Amino acid sequence: MENEPAKVSLGIGERLKVYSPDFSLSTNKMVETYLANNLPELINKYDLALKTDLVDVEESTVNLEGRVEDLEVWKGVTATKIGDSRTRVELLEKKHGIKG
Repeated sequence: MENEPAKVSLGIGERLKVYSPDFSLSTNKMVETYLANNLPELINKYDLALKTDLVDVEESTVNLEGRVEDLEVWKGVTATKIGDSRTRVELLEKKHGIKG
């Protein structure tokens, strides 16, 4: 037992560097590697949006905003027409002695 080498306690990062000297245990690299290997599966599993999806949503939102503005204009014009029609009906009712 006297000839046995002393045991050295190495952390996991040091142990991995023994097998692969260019190994880096940085979190960013680990995340990038994980995403590169699993991104298509994650997109499907969690229904994740891509940049192209966001462009489609933006176009749809702009289209919807335009339609809402058109609706507001239509509502204003229609309210004016209804008000004018009510005024005419009231005038006709007075003219002909009809109670509405």
